[in-house]
Amino acid sequence: MRGKVRVEYRWSDLSQPWKDAYKEPLVKAVDVYFQHDAIQGVDQDAMVLYELKLIPGMFASWHPNGKLRAMVCIHVDDTRYAGDDSAEALWSELHKRLKFGKLRKATDGWTKFCGRWEKQDPETKEMTYSMDEYCANTPDLDAVKVAKEGELTAEDRVKLGSILGQVNWAARQGRYDLSYGVSHCQQLAGLGKAEAKEWVRKVVSRAKKSVELKVPRLHCEVEDMVVISASDAAYAAQPRGASQGGVVCMLANPAVTDCPSPVAIVEAQSMKISRVVRCSMGAELSMAAESFEHGDFLRAVLGELLVPTFELRRWKWFASRWRHYLVIDAKTGYDVLNNEAMTSDRKIMIDAAALREALIEEGSENFVRWIPGREMVADGLTKWSDNGNLLKVMVAGEWCLVDTEEAKRLRIEAGHRKRKYDAKRRLIP
Repeated sequence: MRGKVRVEYRWSDLSQPWKDAYKEPLVKAVDVYFQHDAIQGVDQDAMVLYELKLIPGMFASWHPNGKLRAMVCIHVDDTRYAGDDSAEALWSELHKRLKFGKLRKATDGWTKFCGRWEKQDPETKEMTYSMDEYCANTPDLDAVKVAKEGELTAEDRVKLGSILGQVNWAARQGRYDLSYGVSHCQQLAGLGKAEAKEWVRKVVSRAKKSVELKVPRLHCEVEDMVVISASDAAYAAQPRGASQGGVVCMLANPAVTDCPSPVAIVEAQSMKISRVVRCSMGAELSMAAESFEHGDFLRAVLGELLVPTFELRRWKWFASRWRHYLVIDAKTGYDVLNNEAMTSDRKIMIDAAALREALIEEGSENFVRWIPGREMVADGLTKWSDNGNLLKVMVAGEWCLVDTEEAKRLRIEAGHRKRKYDAKRRLIP
């Protein structure tokens, strides 16, 4: 093992004295707000940095008019903060009161935070993230001395678990294109399948390819941006007939419903669907319900972060300030949710009824949209050979909720090929 061993603690696991040791200086640091020449007559209560209830370890401060002023997030001994021009005085005072390491600004070029390199364009404020350095140091099977052939031993499973743990960290930090590969390998290794070795080799090879995640400027007010939860599922495509699901949560320019527009991926996950489903539509609706919850949580976080009067007991009302689009590519699932169509599967009917009720709740600003499978961004979270849209959106920071001319052309060509294939089959005796 190279370097020093790092011990990580969740904010919720820290004792109260440790929390107070960090929070007190942050609260005191806002006193400098009164010394800012451009601000006069400000209520002191409006200047306290408050810890978010939904994201422990993250703090926010607002101007008296309710506009967000600054944010601070903590990960072990690393601190990241951002704010408007008036927040610079707060950071200066914070550095006087607390001992920090070297100050690194993302606008000065590539900087490292939690193992991930990031930089910010000083003009457009767009962010770029890279895990290339981290992934380049991921060991392969030869490095950990796992035999290429033969059965998977208990020792092999431990070594594969170590490799997959490193790749999974990269997947969580922006290399979302690795999420499915990690989940698939973990399922194979858990069953003791020898093919897990070859799959780990594939995942590590993909991880070492250079990919930069773009977080573009949305070119809209924060009050106007929309939340998108894209959901996809692959029925019985995993070991032992298990189904795989994927969810991508994004913030987007409201024009995304009409034309290609800037989108920022906030979260992407690939997971084994835990419940037993009997058909493809069951897998799709089960994953759609999961994705809907992820999107609703994102809206609730936006409410707490951007509205200083946020109340957790009324989170739905605050969350409804942002439109939420649940996006699926299963036409039958869309019909069940949108047209109250009936199905023979009772479990699916219950899931569909509960999700439909949440979608049509008055004032909730929830909507469901269907897009063709060729355009589904979550496709890369349910299969290895995907449509390529996940990586495109990661790199370009752009997507669209309408059918494109290219997708139409590809479907027409696929239809022609299928008809030719069917015609040939009918000729075979």
